[in-house]
Amino acid sequence: MRKVVFAIIVALMVSLVGVTWTVSGAPAINVTVDGKAVNFPDAKPFIDANGRTLLPVRFVTEALGAKVEWKEAVREVYITKERIKISLRVDDSDIVVDNVRMTMDTKAIISESRTFVPIRYIAEGLGAKVGWDDVTKTVIITTVAQKSYDKDFYRINPEMPEELYTYEYKKRSSDNWYATNNWLVNRYGLNKMINWMNLAKDYIETCYTVDYRTLNQNDYVKNLKWYFQPGQSWHDAEGIERAIEDHLGYWAGMVKQKKIVMKAKYITDPSLIVSNGDTLVRGRVVYTIESCNDMEWLNKFLPFGKSEIGKEHMCDIDIQLANVEKKSGWDHSLVVVNKNSLLSKIK
Repeated sequence: MRKVVFAIIVALMVSLVGVTWTVSGAPAINVTVDGKAVNFPDAKPFIDANGRTLLPVRFVTEALGAKVEWKEAVREVYITKERIKISLRVDDSDIVVDNVRMTMDTKAIISESRTFVPIRYIAEGLGAKVGWDDVTKTVIITTVAQKSYDKDFYRINPEMPEELYTYEYKKRSSDNWYATNNWLVNRYGLNKMINWMNLAKDYIETCYTVDYRTLNQNDYVKNLKWYFQPGQSWHDAEGIERAIEDHLGYWAGMVKQKKIVMKAKYITDPSLIVSNGDTLVRGRVVYTIESCNDMEWLNKFLPFGKSEIGKEHMCDIDIQLANVEKKSGWDHSLVVVNKNSLLSKIK
């Protein structure tokens, strides 16, 4: 019997060879950055009760090229890398990335006098991609290669079409001046960028989501003219200039007459706003024309290029906003739509 027990113990010892364990008895967590293993000489990463991997905050500094500052009075960690700023408090589920507050499904903690942070939220906030290999218990971090245009934008949103970041800047005609997105964010703040983005997005989606069967022309014009300044005129794609209220009324009437059913959405982001003296909100219009009895006319009128019934179309455009000092005539935005310009038709 003693020989059998001894044999079992030996077998168990052999089966454990090659497996690293933490002090708590759980398998150790490995971490790689761009294929290189990261060494943790003292405090080790671990998986918390929420299933999230926590790493000592020093890792962020050394492996991802960020700077870390600890505010003892408020128990808060500040992480910065170039223009990116991240903050989170110990035992708090909120994280702030570039002034945008999000709620995590875990928290930063202090253990054995070390501050541990959830690596996925931190790494992704710094622009890296995070994967997990369950067989080897390895966190796989891949840093995104920097593009030549990165410095012009306060961030590059990976969910946005890359082309939107690469169009040539439009410049002020008098002196060729232009402003990058990063310059605008630093001067006016992210909240103002978000307001401008929403104005352009709401304008496109309000103007070009129509259904002749349910359209109330008076209400439509009343809602849409809020985006424009009284006394403003508009040159449509037909080359005809009309007072803005007349232009909107004409479009609403033609929706009825031409039996137009159309849906549109505007894909954009605060990081896509630049300037040539006026604010330019760059984005991609995705639209479908479901009904129209005169496509020849509609293709001349719309600013999106040639379209077909029943087909989803995409095009990139700039919505040019103008700054207005005060309101008059009707209630309107302090920043109004000035015009829109086609950048490219997406096939």
